[in-house]
Amino acid sequence: IFVSKNESFSITNSRFINCHMTNWGDCFFIFLQNSNAEIKNSTFDFCKYQNNLIGLSESDSNYYVHFYSNRISHCSHFNNQTSMVFNSYYHQNDIQNNTVKYDKINYPNRVFNFIYYGKCKFISNSILNANYEEASAVMLHIQEQYNEFIMSDCIFTNCRGNVGASVFIKDCTMNLTFKNLTFQDTTNNYIQNNGQNRGYIFRIDRINLGTEVLHTTVDLINCSFKNLITNGQNCGGYGMTAKKKYGDNANLYSYELTIKNTIFENIYFTHDKYGGGAISLSHEINENRHTQLSLCDCTFSNISCKNGGGGAIYFNTPSQKLTIERTKFKNIGADNVDFGGCIYVKYESDP
Repeated sequence: IFVSKNESFSITNSRFINCHMTNWGDCFFIFLQNSNAEIKNSTFDFCKYQNNLIGLSESDSNYYVHFYSNRISHCSHFNNQTSMVFNSYYHQNDIQNNTVKYDKINYPNRVFNFIYYGKCKFISNSILNANYEEASAVMLHIQEQYNEFIMSDCIFTNCRGNVGASVFIKDCTMNLTFKNLTFQDTTNNYIQNNGQNRGYIFRIDRINLGTEVLHTTVDLINCSFKNLITNGQNCGGYGMTAKKKYGDNANLYSYELTIKNTIFENIYFTHDKYGGGAISLSHEINENRHTQLSLCDCTFSNISCKNGGGGAIYFNTPSQKLTIERTKFKNIGADNVDFGGCIYVKYESDP
């Protein structure tokens, strides 16, 4: 299907099953260009393509896509090569109530790739068994000047990759609030060629376009992190990091991480040096050293780390504040630790 320069295009209550596109040139299953689009209540099963299952391209920022209540199952590149399922250059993407699934062993596919995300709504979507070199479930590239991005009520299950296995948000300047997100059943012990542990599951890269300190907030509300194993430095076993852009001065960034009514369950942090079975903030690593952490009405259960202090939390940001209120810790430990079996707050003079 190719649509160009239409005021409106719609697919509703349709089924596409075992449809194969096998051209080595530009080959999309559905390609939309400079056209408003609505795709809803439709099914895509075992479809094959070259570029993308759904590709969207526009010459300005006036067009939108509504992708509602669709089911995508086992769709991939026709020759089992790396591909992206939904690849959008549109500036207005409204993605809600979709389900995407693969078998546990599958060929590399990134599910959603958004070049522009300042106006993106990503709500109530479920992705199972995605696999890509980074951001197998969702990749968001350019914020622009807009601050309307929403991500909530989503489930990411066994979405695998390296330096941002499930979700990667790049070059972000806005404050972020995430509600009712679930990350579960995922392992990421990726080590870069330089030996650094970068096994993140949910990665947010900040960018400071000025010369003053950029202070930003990340709020996690009613979220769940379950059955996770990671090694990502400066995140801990739950796999989320919000950090400065590579090469920037860390002193130009400050963060406030607030976590409320969130569950951390069955998590193991495998970093060889730093602790924090669930959450780890490390001044030594110089990426998000100026971070304030606040926890309220959370639950940590069956949490441990391989090394370092803090079976559940490792907090080493001396210039910032740690607040913990009405939070439960159960079955917390560390494989090799002499201090802070549950929580370790490091002083400047500590080894």
